This record gives sequence, C-alpha cells and structure tokens, in this order.
Amino acid sequence: MSVAGAWSQNAIQATYAWLKEGLKPRCITRDLKWGVPVPHEKYKDKVFYVWFDAPIGYISITACYTMDWEKWWKNPENVELYQFMGKDNVPFHTGYGGAVEDWISKISL
Repeated sequence: MSVAGAWSQNAIQATYAWLKEGLKPRCITRDLKWGVPVPHEKYKDKVFYVWFDAPIGYISITACYTMDWEKWWKNPENVELYQFMGKDNVPFHTGYGGAVEDWISKISL
C-alpha cells in the first residue's frame, strides 16, 4: 500500500533489507545494441543502464525541448511528481536515484 508522499511498505522493507545486508556494487552498463553508449574505448560495446542515466536524462531532455524546463523540475509548489517503482529495482529508486536527484537539485543547470 502506498501513501501520498511516502514509499510503499514493500519499498521500505526491501530497502531496510538491502541496507542490512550491506551495500553492494551495482552494474551501470548493459550489453545491448540500443541505449546511450559508454564514452570509453574499453567499453565500446556497452551502453549505460537506463536507470543510471535516467535522473539526469529526464531533466536534460526537458531542457532540450523547452526554455521553461525549470517550471517542471524546480517548481514543487505547482508540480506534483509521481514515481513508479519496480520491485526489481528498489535499490536504485531508494538509494542511487534519490541521491542523484538531490545532487541535481543543488547544482546550477
């Protein structure tokens, strides 16, 4: 069950379990033919995993299409953000993704 402004109980329990086990390395690349290429000769056959570049990509693609992008990303009084979390990727959503979004909110884009 989800509550407005909060994670679901499933996400909370999965996150606690993940932290209790200790943080583990998470791969940020995939062996796919489509996606954002890794800009390094050693990894020329790899692309970034979509969840790695998504927090930055969502904002940057909006900025590419409208000069008013900040109305969507820096306007919490007038914009509601809904996030849908897949149970297979709770560590990203509750850890890495939130940290990147927090970092992005503090820099000048």
